[in-house]
Amino acid sequence: MGMLLCMLQFAYAQQRTVRGRVTDATDGAVLPGVTVKAKGTVAGAVTGADGSYTINLPSAAETLVFTFVGYA
Repeated sequence: MGMLLCMLQFAYAQQRTVRGRVTDATDGAVLPGVTVKAKGTVAGAVTGADGSYTINLPSAAETLVFTFVGYA
């Protein structure tokens, strides 16, 4: 019985990994320093110098929020 409960808890807590690259919609330039967060969770990441990110999301996460402070 204890093993079954442990396995159910593991299945419930599964995560998935999402990878991507953030670019400017106008000219396609990569955007370093963009914050990527899963809405309603504490999961987050920041894009690297090449605009790429990797974030581990809880199974319930459905929406990514991207924020960037910069100048035009």
